[in-house]
Amino acid sequence: MFKIAIISSDQFLRTLLSNSLGLVNARVTSYEGWSEELIGPLSHSNLLITLSSYPFLSGYDVVRRLRDAGGRPRIYVLSWLHDEQNVMSLLESGVDQYFTLPVSVPRLCGKIAAQINEWRNG
Repeated sequence: MFKIAIISSDQFLRTLLSNSLGLVNARVTSYEGWSEELIGPLSHSNLLITLSSYPFLSGYDVVRRLRDAGGRPRIYVLSWLHDEQNVMSLLESGVDQYFTLPVSVPRLCGKIAAQINEWRNG
């Protein structure tokens, strides 16, 4: 089964995303924040959705560490940042998709459904 991990310190947004993704055929787990202990479990997810860009812009090289831990999860970042330099830095760090908040939840779910179909057929 396709595995999605949601990482956000905002309880409301975590719950909103988890409930919205209830319509896609995937196992959804959510986490309150990033930590060293999560790198291993998160690396086994197919898709990470995070509302924090900090781990990707802080020099922790999260993408490499996730992949070194044995996985190749796609990474979607949802953020209030609108600065082109920050967006480019996120994409250069290995983030697959960037969404500016507020995000259209139906559009996001559509992207995720397409990602799941690609995973099943690929």
